[in-house]
Amino acid sequence: MANELIPVYVVSLADNEGNFDWIYTVPKPYYETREEAEEVRRELIKNEETVTTENSKVKGLWRIPQ
Repeated sequence: MANELIPVYVVSLADNEGNFDWIYTVPKPYYETREEAEEVRRELIKNEETVTTENSKVKGLWRIPQ
């Protein structure tokens, strides 16, 4: 069980060409729940003029346990 991957969620940002290759790492690089990541995304959209609903999204990823 120690080697099982752990699901996490990140806030991903698109570049000028629409590729969602950037991960927003402030205040954390990943979140344990989708809801937490969605809340961070909503705050970014509200407070950062360069972040919009079109160029940001929450993605599910996996992390290796430490």
